Formats: sequence, structure tokens, C-alpha cells
Amino acid sequence: VRRATPIIETMAALVLADMCLMQEARKASAVRLPQEISAFFCDPSMDGTISYNGKPAVASGVDKETKKKLLEAKKASLEAQLQELSLQMEDSN
Repeated sequence: VRRATPIIETMAALVLADMCLMQEARKASAVRLPQEISAFFCDPSMDGTISYNGKPAVASGVDKETKKKLLEAKKASLEAQLQELSLQMEDSN
């Protein structure tokens, strides 16, 4: 079937364009979030770096094991902050 190849290529292009637009929307909306919440929205880039509020989570040139440990520490820190915010919200109710 000669028409299948262009249809598949077009659908793949649409999926990629959709994913790029979702990423741009995610990055743009994180700026407008309150300071307490915006830290929980990470920005994974195409080169594999991860940043929070535009600041890299891990410095460049770090080996994979160290990078993994640093990201796990960041995750634990954010989870503790989230727990604290949840408790504050419960106390205010």
C-alpha cells in the first residue's frame, strides 16, 4: 500500500509536534505558579538535564551514579517540603 508510508510519517510528525507543544506549555506555566509549588515542576530537557525553576538540579560533568544520588536527594527534599505544605493546609482547615 503506497499511501501507508506518508500517513505513518504524518502521524509521527503530529505526535512529536504535540509533545513539543505540551513541553512548552509546561515550561511556560511553571513560571506563573506560586514559589511553594513551582519547585515541584521539573523541566527535563532533550539533552537529559533536569532543572527546577530554570536552575539545573545537577551540575554538568557529573557521573551517572552521583547524578542519580543527587536527584534522589532532591526528590526526598521536595517530598519533605510537600509533606510540610500538606500538614500546614490541614492545620489551617
